[in-house]
Amino acid sequence: MPLGKVEKPSTNHVKAVVDISFTIYEGETVSIVGESGCGK
Repeated sequence: MPLGKVEKPSTNHVKAVVDISFTIYEGETVSIVGESGCGK
């Protein structure tokens, strides 16, 4: 299931997902993963 809207790039910048939100509860672990240099 997608996390947000997918936009077509209009320049050399790409917005993969926009307008997403989530809740992190106490005791949970969150990771942000991606390729090296991807702008995480």
